[in-house]
Amino acid sequence: MKEIIIRTNFNTKVGLGHFFRCKILKEKFEKKNFKVTFIIDNITKSKLTKNINILNLNQKRFNYLEDSKLVYEKIKNRDVCLILVDDYRIDFKWEKIFVKKGYIVAIIDDLANRKHYCDFLIDSGWYGKKKNVERYSKLIKKNTITLYGPQYKIISPKIKRIKKKEFNIMFYFGGGNYLYSYYEIINDLVTKLKLFKIKVKVNIVVSGLFNLNKKINNNNKHVNIIKNNYELSKIINDTSLYIGSNSSIVNDLSYLKTPRILISVNKLQNINIKNYQDLGNYIYIKYPFTQSLIKITNLIIEAVNNFSRFKNLFLNPKIKIDKNGADRIVKILIKKIHG
Repeated sequence: MKEIIIRTNFNTKVGLGHFFRCKILKEKFEKKNFKVTFIIDNITKSKLTKNINILNLNQKRFNYLEDSKLVYEKIKNRDVCLILVDDYRIDFKWEKIFVKKGYIVAIIDDLANRKHYCDFLIDSGWYGKKKNVERYSKLIKKNTITLYGPQYKIISPKIKRIKKKEFNIMFYFGGGNYLYSYYEIINDLVTKLKLFKIKVKVNIVVSGLFNLNKKINNNNKHVNIIKNNYELSKIINDTSLYIGSNSSIVNDLSYLKTPRILISVNKLQNINIKNYQDLGNYIYIKYPFTQSLIKITNLIIEAVNNFSRFKNLFLNPKIKIDKNGADRIVKILIKKIHG
């Protein structure tokens, strides 16, 4: 059986977005009778890695030359037909080593901040049709096959449009400790629940880095603290209003047309709002936010109390996202594998 290698890196604190989109691709490849193996720096034992083939490099620091040697030693005697890379640390120097050895190399990127030497470059972001191409024009080989744009968004098959039984507000700021910076919003909102015209439930998704239980009265029946839950599909499906980081979770929300208030937690998440509006992202708070966070609380209350009007903003985006992005990527890569 031919094997596909996925070189990425993650743990329960960082890199989860990379892991989940690679996991979706893994499942698609396996349905096409390919063996799929992840190569990561160090194995993270958790529910995340159940039923996943993993090769562990046992390395603490990344050096492209040492890493490439370790990876090659792992795969040189295997029937590898594709190396798929989703790792911001890897650039053309690493990639070129494997291309020269005859491997097909596909890169998933969204930063456009480094050169690549690969057969395929996948970036599902939207920066305007012309800008999508220009971002990488000086960063890739002329014969690199490029898969640009929202038609290649990778959406989990577990994301589904359902009828919601109650009004759920979801707070999520990623797997790191960004919640520290925005805790004031949540704290203020919890004290103002009586200002909502409808009954709401506040779901706060936190990582193990932030002990929210000590800061918020967990006996409040309207507040649900969700800790160390890395499979968020059900929570996303049930969400009526999302407040949180401008990360990969926005793809799922865009597909569901879920109303959202996006907050960039770092400079990498800052975007061109004009292009982002094409995808239905109309309310966006740029990093750093220098005004009082209480203003965001007031915005949330107004959005909920006028929700029938508010949700209409998100129903008909200029560019629609479907659930076929992963299938499109897999189909194109397999066609290359079969020559």
